[in-house]
Amino acid sequence: MDSLREYLNPDKQKDLLETLSQEYIEKSENVLKLTDYAATMVYPQFRDKLLRIANEEQDYVHRLAKHITALGGELPQTNFSPRPGKNAWERLLTVLEKKQRHASDRIARLVQLERIDPKFGEELRRMRQEEEIHRREIQAMMMRSDPQADVNSLS
Repeated sequence: MDSLREYLNPDKQKDLLETLSQEYIEKSENVLKLTDYAATMVYPQFRDKLLRIANEEQDYVHRLAKHITALGGELPQTNFSPRPGKNAWERLLTVLEKKQRHASDRIARLVQLERIDPKFGEELRRMRQEEEIHRREIQAMMMRSDPQADVNSLS
């Protein structure tokens, strides 16, 4: 890490820290949201799946925190409260919509990060691939909780 810190000029280091901080905030919010929604799930298999996804996202948060602090940055604070939903389907929809709303931001950050540091970019790309798996799992839960749901319109 120290060699990377020395390698980066101050502008690139600032850009890298900003990108990692944005990812850190987003992942931290995901963990809070998924954990909160899991507690309200009627179906235990949905609760377990959301908690598993939250644990995987928490691992991402820890990895991002390690990179941020290794580069001399401070961990950003999050002020997030999950939006309540009327039922399991609405809560799952909220998670899915947020993931899709931020998809273009994520791609832009990934491209930027790959230019700054290919190693970090590759790690973020792996996180993105795992996140796509999570998105499909949440879509499947939505279909099971409301067979009339048209989640294809969300893809």
